[in-house]
Amino acid sequence: MTKRSILLTFALLVAISVVAQPKIVAHKGYRPKGGAPANSIEALKMAQKEGFDMVEFDVNMSADGELLILHGDWHPNWKAWNRVHAQHDTKEAIQAILLSNGEKVPTFEEWIAQAAKCNKTKMLIEIKGHDTPSADAKVVKKIQAILKKYKMQDKVYYLVGHEFLVRELVRRTPKGTPIALTNNSYSPAFCHAIGCKIAGRPFASWYKNPDFIEQARKLGMELMAWTVNKPENIEWLIEQGFNYILTDKPEMMRNVLEKRTTR
Repeated sequence: MTKRSILLTFALLVAISVVAQPKIVAHKGYRPKGGAPANSIEALKMAQKEGFDMVEFDVNMSADGELLILHGDWHPNWKAWNRVHAQHDTKEAIQAILLSNGEKVPTFEEWIAQAAKCNKTKMLIEIKGHDTPSADAKVVKKIQAILKKYKMQDKVYYLVGHEFLVRELVRRTPKGTPIALTNNSYSPAFCHAIGCKIAGRPFASWYKNPDFIEQARKLGMELMAWTVNKPENIEWLIEQGFNYILTDKPEMMRNVLEKRTTR
């Protein structure tokens, strides 16, 4: 092998290793121990400051039609005497209970306004399922209106829990918008057929069913795993060529990636 061919081979291997680096997705923002609460503007700002590739956050629509950033059915800071539901109570009732850092539960528009200030950190929007298809459709329509206002429609990715939401997003978003289905009872082939560009599953599902990886690749789909907080599991996903990894410990994942580049 000539010196030139050796250099070309080395350059190719370097290029492949760069391409193969998965995106660090800060699950509910960057929340170091004792730091910002999940799905808070502070957690978003911290992820942006750290330069992580992406932030995943959760969207629910309140009883009076406001899009709010909440993960589960209930306010994360509720007590027995002030329990409020993310979809069945009003914005006023939900925001009356502050997050642990003193913030109000953010609105979707407040979140996107902050997201628009940083081009490096992309947004992964997880839309929670609502009681009816009409409510789900209303959520998608409201999301698109706000994204359009801030010129963010082509700078976001989506995670959704059921087929209707995928089809509604395909209908209303720019062509080729990255969408993943969180319901791992569906095969990569089904997800691809309804418009998903990303095959997404919990880590355990990928690990127990590695044949799904090859199925997704043959369909030209990117690969996403969640929520991965152990270095050895992140290493396994990197070896499998995953594109996106959701983690509660993005600084740990960054360390794993940095160590691999120095081997």
